[in-house]
Amino acid sequence: MNATPLRITYLLMSWPMPSQPFAISDVLALQNLGHSVTVRALRPAQPEHLAAAREYGLTLDERSHPTWKGTGSVAVQPRNLGLAARLAGVIARHVGRSGGQLVRATALIPRLVDIADEMRDDPPDVVHAFWGHYPALALPLVEQIAPKAVRSMFLGAYDLTTHFLPAAPHLAGTSHTVFTHAAENLELLAERGVDPARVTVVPRGIPLDLANTPAAEKEPGLILTAANFQKAKNIDRIIDAMPMVLAKHPGARLEIAGDGAEREALKAQVERLDLAEKVTFLGMLPREALFARMRAATIFAFASTKPSERLPNVVKEAMLARCHIITSHTPGIEALVEDGVTGEIARDIAPEALAQRIGAALVEKKQETSGPLSEKHIRDNFSAEAAMERYVDRWRGGAGV
Repeated sequence: MNATPLRITYLLMSWPMPSQPFAISDVLALQNLGHSVTVRALRPAQPEHLAAAREYGLTLDERSHPTWKGTGSVAVQPRNLGLAARLAGVIARHVGRSGGQLVRATALIPRLVDIADEMRDDPPDVVHAFWGHYPALALPLVEQIAPKAVRSMFLGAYDLTTHFLPAAPHLAGTSHTVFTHAAENLELLAERGVDPARVTVVPRGIPLDLANTPAAEKEPGLILTAANFQKAKNIDRIIDAMPMVLAKHPGARLEIAGDGAEREALKAQVERLDLAEKVTFLGMLPREALFARMRAATIFAFASTKPSERLPNVVKEAMLARCHIITSHTPGIEALVEDGVTGEIARDIAPEALAQRIGAALVEKKQETSGPLSEKHIRDNFSAEAAMERYVDRWRGGAGV
């Protein structure tokens, strides 16, 4: 097998996103494996992107993000008018009358053409659309501009449910390979018109070097949750469970990491339940800071019922930190948490049921048994570098790069 390092271009909507550390993990893992990774984002840079780049030591160049003047001037160059016309045709045929999606896809044509134009004289070995919606619209252009480059795309539950683009099956057909992160997605992919035989399942990994620093002592009674503050994440149910937990375990306390649209509602809920001294909002923490709180926590509670939830990375990181896991039942979760061994899978996430599980875990000191087993499971099965090695193997096997 050719072991020459690959030159890989990643396509995302925004880069780097503090709320998407899994994308950052992929890029850093590929770089740690010796490959060169260039990232191209469809959206302009925002202050939080620049801050995340500094935090993770990521290099941004002048073409990492679109600039309205530069992107527009490239797209209207005579040599690119054919690319723009081809992409407009793909959008018209395969996005069709999908309202806002049609408008957004059309508005992105200049940036997508700009990205393809960059590959004319110096094509990469691999072009990978990290999301299977708008970033993947670049793949037909790559096929024309850089036909020898391996084209791949990711189609996960988010792409197939929350943010499905009607063009996705066509774009998958223009790719050499399609990746997804859970076997449970294969049936949904087939329903959406993507041949499962062309799909490679690779669970997302996490960087194991998070645990390289000495661990702190677990803080008795500390319960942690971390999520984007959306209704479907059900953080309110964990808060509602706390008065019942405290009635039997007055030393317990809850820390909540994250931010989002439900922030004020959740804070008001804490005040209404008179929990201000027992519930702390940590805000959006850098990854290492969040992992430090995971290492201190005895229990990590996760109650999401979001339709696109698959093997959540935040649960993986809490397992690496030896927390006792209490997680909601989401598709494929059994591959991550072995119920009664490395944690608990709660099909009932009513506050009363969560309070009962949390209380029992505190009384029985379940973390002392489940924590080490959880860490081993993550180290053995969910390394970011191991996951990216599987991507590289597929890219090499797909077109011999």
